[in-house]
Order: sequence, then structure tokens, then C-alpha cells
Amino acid sequence: MAFNKTIFSLKTSFTFIFITVLLVNLNVIYTNAQKDIIQNNNPSNIYVYNYSVIHDLDNNTTIIGSVTGSHNLTLTYPVKITVGLNVYNNYSKKYETLIEQPFKKVIYDINEPIPFKFSINSNKYYLDSNSIPYVNSIKKADIQSTKINTFNLDYNEARLGPSKELYGTVTNTGPNTLKNLTLYAIVHAKNGTQIDSVKTIIPLINSQQKVNFKFIPNKSVKDLVFTYSCVGGEAQDINAYQTIHLNQNKTFGYKFSGFMEINSVKYDNKTNEIKINVNNLYPVLGPLSLQLIPLQTSPLDILIDNQSYKSQIFNNNGVSKIDLFIPQGKHEINIKGII
Repeated sequence: MAFNKTIFSLKTSFTFIFITVLLVNLNVIYTNAQKDIIQNNNPSNIYVYNYSVIHDLDNNTTIIGSVTGSHNLTLTYPVKITVGLNVYNNYSKKYETLIEQPFKKVIYDINEPIPFKFSINSNKYYLDSNSIPYVNSIKKADIQSTKINTFNLDYNEARLGPSKELYGTVTNTGPNTLKNLTLYAIVHAKNGTQIDSVKTIIPLINSQQKVNFKFIPNKSVKDLVFTYSCVGGEAQDINAYQTIHLNQNKTFGYKFSGFMEINSVKYDNKTNEIKINVNNLYPVLGPLSLQLIPLQTSPLDILIDNQSYKSQIFNNNGVSKIDLFIPQGKHEINIKGII
């Protein structure tokens, strides 16, 4: 596929005929990209699903697309992916590889496409027939990459603003503050072609707080926007202790590590009990460590799905660490007797 056939220019006003031509060209990009970019040397069958190339009037080039996995692909652990793009540097007179991450940095499952975007200065970089985005690397995520799902998104793809922006709200359903929550989505033309990848970052959401958000598409494709899909989010800064203020004189802190989805965390101040709903997506026992501060001097009663669970509890340097191994599937963990 010759690269110069995939680049198209977008202007602020269109005739109906010009819009139709653009949509046809976008569909060609979509079909060719989906067919040609499966990585034969990619053991996990994770590949660039489709991409589009946009030239704007400011001489900037944007390459947008998404990564996905082959049909019924089941990961055995969470991964981190990078996407590569080979370009020619007009200043250094050398070829380079630009690297970007998908908007979802730690991938627990890949049942739906995950968007990415390259923003390129066309004065510095030249794109040729080899400038096609591809999966550059797939690495196992580190053990600290616990997935926190303690937030809810509410939006309506059918109600777009005057600039084709999508409005919604996100609610922090957990007991502690979420920081740097990244929200993302894929933007489609009427024929289904992806024409933009959008994201926004919510710096801080307090417990039970509802915050407005919006996705704004590239103004060059505004008149082509029809709908959004694959709206999702990813919480950052999860490796720090999360703090629950129990009362004026008492604070409880916790921190997770392990390949696990955390869907809810609730603390009952009357019973001194913490309830955690988790999901192990993988067909093997999943390790989950929970660190508590202050140091727990009294014995803890641990239940998984209302069954007593014997866990090793380590007390060291003012921290109590609980090591659990969770079967595949969704489970409720109760830890009673927290001081």
C-alpha cells in the first residue's frame, strides 16, 4: 500500500461530494490497515487493528489507530504495549522510530480496540511507504500493576455538542481519592472508520465525587464525526498508599500489588471490616498483596467468599502485609478486626 494514497487533507468546510470522497478513502485506509498490519512474529497475536493519516492546514500530521488482539485471545497476564512508527528525520538525514503507548498503558484484557495517536511535525519528519504503525513491543506488566476499577462512567454517544464533542460524568465509587484518571475513546465516521483517538485526564476525584468530562475531536475531522466507542479509563498513581480517614484521630492506609482487578473497596467503621471485590481474569491462582498501616497488632480474620482463609501476615517497619492467592473469577474478600 503506497503511503501517499493514505494521506488526505481536511479543511474546515466541505461540500457533500468532498465529504463522500473522504469517507471512501478512509474506508480504504481502514481495510488495508486491518489486513496488512498483523505482526507475524507477534506470539500474542496483538496487532494494529486499523489506522488513518490526517494532514491538517498547519502542516501537522496525525496518525491515529487502535491495537487489539486476535479473536478469542486470552492473556495469561497483563501486558504493556508500545506502538512504533518508522519516519525519516529531515534534520538529521536519518531514519528514526517514533514510539507511543496506547491510551491504556496496562492491558489486562484486549477484547476491544485500544486507541493510540502519533502527532508529527511534518517539517521535521517525512513519512514514506514504510511509515506504517506497528506493535513495537509487548512486555509483561510489573507486579505493582493492579487494576483499579473504582469509578463509573456515564455518557450518551448519541448526544454530541456543536463541535461533535462527547460529554459525560465520572464518579469515584471508592473510599479514597483517585488521582490522574485517564479517560479515552475512539471516534468514528458514519461508515465506522476510526478518524480520531481522544483522551482526557482528570487530575483528582474525591471519594464519591462526580466530575464532568468531555472528549473533543480534532477540528480537522469535526464534520465527519458520527459516534464514539470503546470509552474507558485507567487510574494512575496506584502504587502509593491510599488513605481512608476513619475519624478525627484515626487513619487507615492500604496498598495493593498483584495481577488483579479491584472493582470495589469498602470500609465499615462500625465493624472495623474492609470488603474488597476483586476479579482474577487469568486461569491460574493470582497473587494479591495488601499492605496496611498502621501496624495491625491484633489477629485478623480473613474470608474469601465467606470461607475462612489462612494467610501469612507479616509485620515489619510499622506495616502489616497480607499475601493472598485468588482463584480465577470474581470474589469477595473480607478482612475483619482492623485497628
